Amino acid sequence: MHYEVRDGVVFVITEQNAWIQRVLRKIHYKIPETSEMELDKYGSFILQQIDGKKTVAEIGENLGAAIEEANDQLYDRLLIYLHHLEKNEKYIELV
Repeated sequence: MHYEVRDGVVFVITEQNAWIQRVLRKIHYKIPETSEMELDKYGSFILQQIDGKKTVAEIGENLGAAIEEANDQLYDRLLIYLHHLEKNEKYIELV
């Protein structure tokens, strides 16, 4: 996964390299080679915390300390988000 952090906001960069996109580029359609997805402040913070060493509990504690309003149903939302990153986006691998 490739991402950039700009002013504390994470932008996930995805290559658009499907065969049809490559073909359309060759016939001069303007299709960008990458797309960017901007994460909100919660997603940006969480993604920057994931380093393969921190536990979910540690990430939750850090999130709650950094963003006060995140403490409402903190771990319920955090687990749903991490599950989404693993299953749907394939950005992380839970062990």
